[in-house]
Amino acid sequence: VMCGRCEQEVPKEHFESHMTAHSSEILPWLYLGGKRNLENDKELTVRTQISHVLNLAQEVNLKEEIRELLREYQAQRGLEFVYKKVGLGDTPDEDILKDMDSILDFLHEARQSSPQHHVLVN
Repeated sequence: VMCGRCEQEVPKEHFESHMTAHSSEILPWLYLGGKRNLENDKELTVRTQISHVLNLAQEVNLKEEIRELLREYQAQRGLEFVYKKVGLGDTPDEDILKDMDSILDFLHEARQSSPQHHVLVN
């Protein structure tokens, strides 16, 4: 089966697993992913052109080599790379409302400042 996202041939029995390597496109400029996506340089650059990362996962950090790669990639496009870490715990008692304003402000600013901005929420 041909993967429409990365244009790689993937055995049919592995296709579902393969798709977890890709972030989910929520809107044309907004992607949702996990740690695996945050460490996939091709996914972040060539495939989705991520300019902003909103990292909500307390247990996940952006590796410095990926951060530098994204800075360089976006600089070549005349854009900057922006990273925000909120660090929410993955527990039912986590109070996400306390951070909601800054999260929404980040998304709004990314979207309004340039149509070329693409955001990955992790």
